[in-house]
Amino acid sequence: MRTQKQLFEESINKWSIDSQILMLAEESSELSVASLHLLRKKKVLKAMDDFVEEVADVELMIKELKWHFQIQNRVSLARERKEKRLNNYLDDREDRTFPLLLGEDVYPKKINKKRRQ
Repeated sequence: MRTQKQLFEESINKWSIDSQILMLAEESSELSVASLHLLRKKKVLKAMDDFVEEVADVELMIKELKWHFQIQNRVSLARERKEKRLNNYLDDREDRTFPLLLGEDVYPKKINKKRRQ
């Protein structure tokens, strides 16, 4: 079994860094689609399985690219800033709830009418 470093080195050497960046974009798109499928509430177990697989794919690609570009610390700092911002946002707007949690439509009314036809 290869170490993580060996795995990342070999994949970049075999397919190139450009290819791996494109793969992250592709996997991110697939995660986006899988996320939207969770909202359909049809075939929930399959949708969740697909979502889990796509999250794993994206996490792996991100991990590989963070390793390649040596940006682990920068990403950690950025994540901390964003978590602080989220915490502040929640403190400032305790009366607001994300629309999906209320069961509200996330699409503007005009679009909803077209979708239902």
